[in-house]
Amino acid sequence: MKLCYLSRGGSVHDETWLTELRKYFEVVTVFDKSVPRNRHTIDIIQAGPIMPTGSWGHALQTVTGVPLVLMSWGHDVLEPEYQPSTLTYILDFADLLICDSNVVREKLLSLRSTPCPVVQFPWGVDLEQFIPQDSGNTRPKLLTTRRRGLDVVRKAHTAANGAAGLLISVSLEHEKMPKMYHESDLYICASPSDGSSVSLLEAMACGLPVIVYDSAGNREWVQQGVNGWLCEDVNSFAQAIVEAARMGPAERKRMGEANRAVVEARADWHKNFLKLVEVYHGLGK
Repeated sequence: MKLCYLSRGGSVHDETWLTELRKYFEVVTVFDKSVPRNRHTIDIIQAGPIMPTGSWGHALQTVTGVPLVLMSWGHDVLEPEYQPSTLTYILDFADLLICDSNVVREKLLSLRSTPCPVVQFPWGVDLEQFIPQDSGNTRPKLLTTRRRGLDVVRKAHTAANGAAGLLISVSLEHEKMPKMYHESDLYICASPSDGSSVSLLEAMACGLPVIVYDSAGNREWVQQGVNGWLCEDVNSFAQAIVEAARMGPAERKRMGEANRAVVEARADWHKNFLKLVEVYHGLGK
């Protein structure tokens, strides 16, 4: 079965998806270009994030005879760059929708003018690559990996008056990220538009307590005081930093173990992906 993968390209998420897709399908990649003219040789077109404009965005309107799968990346519908009517227009071309969380699923279906099948599973984590490891730090060190909400995180860290140690903000090659999680003690992110955040799940897999924005997507993974903190503004983020820093290593380890258990149960990327493989075999020729 041949699958055409359409995306902007250049993202670690693209590479993650392509690596997994190629285990099961022959894959043609198209990065911000028109849909291939020889569409009769393609069994399924998978496109995402959802971009109603752009060269291939317009080309999708002409797709006939090939199942079209639109995959939301969360922010494309939770913090859209386009008017709802524009999103509806392109979503109505889809034969199948892919999403990673309840909040994104509900948003996608609310934007469609007609019902549509949905495959939902969190993007998940490679549980063999992201594993718990003691940082060895004498003072808890904070790690953030996201640009969205970074200003809030920095202000909260300052407002916490040095309760925690260094705040590390990184965006490295994906293979280097486990080391950064292992050198840290707490994960913090103030992005308000996540479905199932990959970096959040990676931090949880590495046994870190987490401090995140109180959004519907994050509430699917984090319980206040059980495995992390849910915050709304600079003050609540600062308070969470102080509380986390005052915890002893044993208490933070308990939270971290709870997080590892959550991702093992629900966010195994390789296991979750098989759900889509099964659907694709039924959808293709």
